[in-house]
Amino acid sequence: MRNLNLFLTLLFLFLIPLLSFCQNDSEVKLDSIEQAWKALSTDAEIISALQELSLDPKLDVETMEAYTEKALNKISNTPETRHQVLNLRGFFYGMKGKHKESVELLKSLLTEMDTLQDNKTLLSVYRTISDNIRIIGKIDESDYYAKKCYEASKSLDQSEMSFSCMMVIIKNLRHKGFLEEAIDSLKASEKYITDKNTTYEIASYYNTFGLIYRELGNYDLAIKNYNILKEILTKENDKRGLSIIYNNLGNVEQSKGNLEKALEYYITSLEFKKELGNKRSISISYHNIGTIRQDLGLLDLSIRDLKKSLELTRETNFEKMIVLNLCYLGISYNLKKEYDTAIEQLEEGLTKAKEIQYKKGFLECHTNLGFSYFEKNKIEKALFHFIQGNQAAKEIDRKADICSTTIGIAQCYEVIHNSNSTLPENANISASTIENMLLESIEIAKEIKNNKHIRESLAALQRYYQRNNNTRKEAYVSRELLILNDSIFTSQKADAISEWETKYETKEKEQEIILLQKDKEIQTAKSKADRNKLIFIIIGIGLIAIAGLVYFYFNNQLKRSREMALIRTKISSDLHDDVGSVLTGLAMQSEILSATAKAEDKPKLERITEMSRSAMSQMRDAVWAMDARRDNWGSLFDRVNEFAQETLREKDIQFKMIHHSMNQEQELVSDIRQHIYLICKEAITNIIKHSNADQVQIEFRQSNQYIFVDIHDNGKVEKKDFNSSGLGTSNMKMRAERINGHLDITQDDGFKIQLKIPK
Repeated sequence: MRNLNLFLTLLFLFLIPLLSFCQNDSEVKLDSIEQAWKALSTDAEIISALQELSLDPKLDVETMEAYTEKALNKISNTPETRHQVLNLRGFFYGMKGKHKESVELLKSLLTEMDTLQDNKTLLSVYRTISDNIRIIGKIDESDYYAKKCYEASKSLDQSEMSFSCMMVIIKNLRHKGFLEEAIDSLKASEKYITDKNTTYEIASYYNTFGLIYRELGNYDLAIKNYNILKEILTKENDKRGLSIIYNNLGNVEQSKGNLEKALEYYITSLEFKKELGNKRSISISYHNIGTIRQDLGLLDLSIRDLKKSLELTRETNFEKMIVLNLCYLGISYNLKKEYDTAIEQLEEGLTKAKEIQYKKGFLECHTNLGFSYFEKNKIEKALFHFIQGNQAAKEIDRKADICSTTIGIAQCYEVIHNSNSTLPENANISASTIENMLLESIEIAKEIKNNKHIRESLAALQRYYQRNNNTRKEAYVSRELLILNDSIFTSQKADAISEWETKYETKEKEQEIILLQKDKEIQTAKSKADRNKLIFIIIGIGLIAIAGLVYFYFNNQLKRSREMALIRTKISSDLHDDVGSVLTGLAMQSEILSATAKAEDKPKLERITEMSRSAMSQMRDAVWAMDARRDNWGSLFDRVNEFAQETLREKDIQFKMIHHSMNQEQELVSDIRQHIYLICKEAITNIIKHSNADQVQIEFRQSNQYIFVDIHDNGKVEKKDFNSSGLGTSNMKMRAERINGHLDITQDDGFKIQLKIPK
């Protein structure tokens, strides 16, 4: 009899997935498995079958509820078995995203169980409640139940459950921002993982490490933990786990700015999810892919992927993801300047966010509606949405969004003030309120170390003081803005010098290997190469010393802008005179060595010469960018003209530059000057690589609010070349954003780039 019951149980468990496969994802015909269900007789068999059902991702809530009712009618109905059935129902609610329903059911169950000491089920209820409350957002309450579960499981020697509860506690620490404490707790759990060695717990362990290290910005350690887990899951052929890991690896690469690599990981994750057939998970992958393509500027593809995700989320009633898809569709249409379509998507998303009380979606939709209406010059509507977004950001403590919405409010206020209009009565924004909000935004941006928001907030505050004729405060803010710009400039230059130095060190090692393979006949050449090595070391020491002096100066002596200009001028002169002469000597030495070297050695020595010449060109750019005497429009015009003439002349391309009535002596902030030059340089390089033009024109012009730089040629660019320009156009757009500007790239009547920068 016992063997017969076991056979019927296995038959039942086989029929469930088979029938689910043969039918629609959301429909399971109860009549088809009724006979198998009736064959189950003991409480253990019924609960075991019900447990298998609860883990089926294709099963819908109504079907599960029907089976739990059947189970309650079929079992012996002792308190223990009844609690186990209801606990499985609560667990399934959570699996299907019905977290509130899960918590309500299990809390009511808990009032009965506390008095009955149904220990094993009680621990499971504690654990499920804590996890679902955490997802709802009640972190402190989640901690309460997780810690109760942890203490009880320790006393009952239930090590597997204690580890599971510890993982919830660690997730709560991560949510609260206590990342170092979360890392310490994870490391304390290492012995349990070593002892137990179960795939699920190991996966949870390494995955959580990866998530926390990613939030700490330690991307290398995050990737290391994800790769350890990836190897384990590959051996186990765990496709669901692999889909999560590839998705997380995509998140890391996206955070690092490696968008193409992130896209590759997201697509791999999508392939696994399609095999598994979980439509909700597939919708998340399409959403991630759509946002990456949005960042890459592939807006039509982004819209296509986001619409696929939206279709799946509507089909599965994935409400929060519906809101996010509508929001990001709005962002893509905003970037395409199709503002009416963007507003339509964002308004629908906002309505849905209000309906389900999704605060993050509420914030995102309001903020992007503010940008849409601002671009349409409907300032009152834009102001309303920025204010609503600002309030929502404060409610959920999204610091970066507090800054961006505050800047939006200040911009709306500025437009209204300049047009002599009056603020809407319901805006409740005064001049002093704007000042206080911007001061608060600056402090928040400093706290989260977001230089973009610091600079934009300072610039808005500077304009505010200028409008109100508060020259003392305006001067103070201008000085802070100048210090920030120069510190960013210094950091960028230090990174560039470090990268340049690394290239030389790598080349030096290659040269040593080559020289060690030679016989006595080239000892003279080896001696000269050693001298080159010494020159490299001297250059590195000199550059490090210069970088140290610059760092020390900007941290201890930045009191007056005139002194800062003098030291920048001195440094540029030193670089030009000292390092320039060393690089020239290096090139000459390489050429002399090449003349006496064997034929097989000459290509390698010529590479050293080429690198020296390239370094000299890069040094000239660095000297020009650093020289404070060049902080004016005239210097920029001369530099762009010089580069264009030298570069285009070799290709027989005619060049013309126009700068309409622009004051060449007018001061120009150094990093803005540098970014404009590098955008022009990249554009000219792209024209040479991809266009068949014979005429190029660069035009500088200005309006009351903006400065425009138009780069236009008369050639044609193949669509494949235009789409494959990759990081060339991405870098130009990134540089435009860094100076608060906007870059448009078109192929109408030739290859045309327009840069628009606020004055």
